[in-house]
Amino acid sequence: MAKEFEGKVVTLEEETVEEEEIIEEEEKVEDPRRWYVRLYERNEPIAKDVFAGALYYSEIEDVIGIDTLTPQFSSDIEGFMESDIVIDQADGNKIFVSRRENPKEWIQRLHESVIGKDFYALEAEAVYETYETQ
Repeated sequence: MAKEFEGKVVTLEEETVEEEEIIEEEEKVEDPRRWYVRLYERNEPIAKDVFAGALYYSEIEDVIGIDTLTPQFSSDIEGFMESDIVIDQADGNKIFVSRRENPKEWIQRLHESVIGKDFYALEAEAVYETYETQ
């Protein structure tokens, strides 16, 4: 932009506004976990409770699987693994958790449900899954 001032031409430079760089924040991706639940056959008070097996839910694969099974309990555990769970609440209401629609919640709340008459689950424990990127 040029202006005439007392016979002299003076050029004023327009300020250029640099475009601000837009820095996209990387989404925070939590390390994927694998949730394990140990199952026991209830025998107390006559005998000790017996380890029946362990199930897991993988956040990477989005599946529920069998980690360990004791042979004498395998058919019982495989049977209830295919069904939804029911959780009785203190106010008398029941919560149904679908294994197909909410597998992560199913494994995390298994310890709150009734698993047949002879079995119970401990609370789910998470470990970080290891994976390699290539």
